[in-house]
Amino acid sequence: MPFAPTMAHARVTAPAVKSRNPSNFFSSTGLSLMLPGGGGGVGEGQNRSGHDEDQDYESSENMEGGSGDDIADLDHPRKKRYHRHTPQQIQEMEALFKEFPHPDEKQRQQLSKRLGLAPRQVKFWFQNRRTQLKATQERHENSLLRQEIEQLRSENVSLRDSLRNPICSICGGRGLNGDLMSFDEQQLRHENARLKDENRWMETFPCIISRATTVDVISNGVGGTRNGALQLMYAELQVLSPLLPTREIYFVRFSKQHADGLWGVVDVSVDSLLDTPDTSLTKCRKRPSGCLLRDMPNNRSKVTWVEHLEYDNVGVHRIFRSIINSGMAFGAQRWVATLQRQCQRIAFLMSTNTPTGDLAAVPTPSGRRSLMKLAERMTNKFCSGVSASSRHTWTKLSQGTGDDDVRVMSRKNVDDPGEPPGVVLSAATSLWLPVSPNRLFDFLRDQSFRNEWDILSNGGPIEEVTHISNGKDRGNRVSVLSAKNSSQSNTLILQESCADSYGSMVVYAPVEISAIHQVMNGNDSLNVALLPSGFVILPEGPPESRSLADNRQVEGSILTIAFQILVNDLPTAKLTLESVETVNNLISCTAQRIKAALQKVEDV
Repeated sequence: MPFAPTMAHARVTAPAVKSRNPSNFFSSTGLSLMLPGGGGGVGEGQNRSGHDEDQDYESSENMEGGSGDDIADLDHPRKKRYHRHTPQQIQEMEALFKEFPHPDEKQRQQLSKRLGLAPRQVKFWFQNRRTQLKATQERHENSLLRQEIEQLRSENVSLRDSLRNPICSICGGRGLNGDLMSFDEQQLRHENARLKDENRWMETFPCIISRATTVDVISNGVGGTRNGALQLMYAELQVLSPLLPTREIYFVRFSKQHADGLWGVVDVSVDSLLDTPDTSLTKCRKRPSGCLLRDMPNNRSKVTWVEHLEYDNVGVHRIFRSIINSGMAFGAQRWVATLQRQCQRIAFLMSTNTPTGDLAAVPTPSGRRSLMKLAERMTNKFCSGVSASSRHTWTKLSQGTGDDDVRVMSRKNVDDPGEPPGVVLSAATSLWLPVSPNRLFDFLRDQSFRNEWDILSNGGPIEEVTHISNGKDRGNRVSVLSAKNSSQSNTLILQESCADSYGSMVVYAPVEISAIHQVMNGNDSLNVALLPSGFVILPEGPPESRSLADNRQVEGSILTIAFQILVNDLPTAKLTLESVETVNNLISCTAQRIKAALQKVEDV
């Protein structure tokens, strides 16, 4: 496995962290796809976690949790046939499952011949085993979440006590009423403190961390601070594409205050200390890595970041090889660039002044904050939904050329008020384009070009109702757009575009007009239903893809296109092949339109 040690320095412009506080195509909100004949197709898969591993119950499964060829079985009638495997058969299938949880057809054929089983028996054993493993993981995660809730309640009590007993900002002693900070100052410091809080780690780096869990708190620190805090943690590192598997790490984190205004945070993998480490944990390890945070004058912080990562690059999709092998995907520069952008977001969020150039349709600072919070939740939900996390089971759709590798995944929302209820189908693909990342970002975020690639705009003009800056870069903004020829006359489009030195994103979601108005007036945005789609742009690509037919070397970009579609507003509804085919056509047509529009601009 190659080593990828990287170091980055940055002076982050943000409030300082004080050392002592370490038919109609769509017909409902969210890209909604209502198709005729929605009653047929795939039913909800049965929970097999309570069955013995040596029993098979053959049945059609929900796409979520199935293997790459499960879509072909959507039209099969549900049936059950009992079969008990021998210990030797179970042992061999378990051995293959540890290496290949989703064996392809060739592997299943070879295994079935060797064990004297029918290929279909092998296929359903692996489906049942994956379902069983998923149920076990969910029970474990629920247990961990309950522990985290109790910890947060305890910390909330401590925070309330500290507010009742303020500390002097000069001497560190007990403060008097005259030393109390203003409300805005308290808010700024609380927002900065979250950068040190492990419970906010994933929210601060949503494009890098797919999942994070505090497994155990070994030490809470000294004197109610993070100084000396030691935690055992688990995380999945990601690049925003379902084509690239996440990197799982199991590590300890140590926080230390070295001097007044100087903090250090160090991570190191500990999977080698486990008696039987999971094979996924041995494919990526953190050698001693971390950051130094130093308070600077004028509410600034100086950040020095070091990443020393060891990872297995076997099985990396060809268009991502150069990013992975160069260390760009998980290196220090990426962490610092993301942190810098998030600090700018916090500064703009807490600002009471309207930045020059912002449209004045949002009347109050509270309205601006509420709209920016809604956009932040939309972007974080997009990041969590597009990755190849172990929580997700993506199914590859067969493509004739193999150039556009489309993946799909289904899920059901029953009780999350933050998104529309029903059956949601996600589709994503990544492709290389011979165009610079900045040019591609400007093209996709600009509403004047949107009708050239957005099929749902019906070719009509898109107008910007308002926008709010959330960073120093001119492209970092939250916008509210109106589509004049859209079939959804009661909705607007909420869009966030953000860029840093590593890459960029354009994320959007339809929102009801009444909900947008409530948010812009400063009301709570937590219950606004969002189903985001969008684009992720990464620089460069594989060297073999950068040469055109005339041998010219060009600057390229990797573009990931991702849609989330509400195919039925009933959570109990079944998925159909027609839904899958329609979403596949939508993502393929969007990719072709983007290519054609960029080529037209190039020809001009």
